[in-house]
Amino acid sequence: MQIDTTTKSNVDLLNTTLSGLVSSVADFIHFVGWLSTVALRLENNSTLLMHFILDFYEIVSDVYLMYNLPLVVMPPAGVFYTALLSMDSVSLDHLCYIMYRYRANLIAAKQNQQAKKTALQFKFSSQTCQEYNQYITAMVGCLWTSNVFQKDFHHQGIRMDPEVLEKTGVKAYRKSFNIVYHPALTGYAMLFLQQAQPEDRTPNFQLIQGRRWEWYLEYLYAQELRGLKLFIESSIHRASRSSQAQASK
Repeated sequence: MQIDTTTKSNVDLLNTTLSGLVSSVADFIHFVGWLSTVALRLENNSTLLMHFILDFYEIVSDVYLMYNLPLVVMPPAGVFYTALLSMDSVSLDHLCYIMYRYRANLIAAKQNQQAKKTALQFKFSSQTCQEYNQYITAMVGCLWTSNVFQKDFHHQGIRMDPEVLEKTGVKAYRKSFNIVYHPALTGYAMLFLQQAQPEDRTPNFQLIQGRRWEWYLEYLYAQELRGLKLFIESSIHRASRSSQAQASK
């Protein structure tokens, strides 16, 4: 009886210590997030600074699978949207990889919780899951469906009223923001069109659709945009196949 009591006390102490460690790590990540947001504002969204910040969040995104800490903390909106709308393809690609890793960690955490393999309660809230889903919606809207200005419902997101969008004078704005028109990827789109139609001196981005869209995707993947490839295959193509399967039932 005394041995059982001692063992239980040791387990409780270990759980308390782990819980304190997880809380301290979470507080540290939140602090770095706040610091990163302020620093990006002060440094006019410096690309070099963004690279270091994204390196940090690559570690954060994998903290469960890599370090066995039951914790998920999303980057603040000031970091996420700055990277998502960056004109630097490296930053965009890095963000795609980070969101891919968040997905892998959340799936693993959910599976382990269902199997009751975790000794310590996983530290993330419904707000974290909601924020993750909102970020994914914004990324899909920016890179695939061109509807980020209509579908981004994050409270610090980039949703705009139709009246505002119409005043911009952009024709067909509902189809004008994806992997072709994203400011970080338009250079790739131009090079792709130059290779596909070298006789045309003025690139016409509207030609990248249908089979050319698939060829353009393969072209992007060949440019070592690994994060973009993993994100599209995991969060876009998989969702599309799921929707098609449900529609066929």
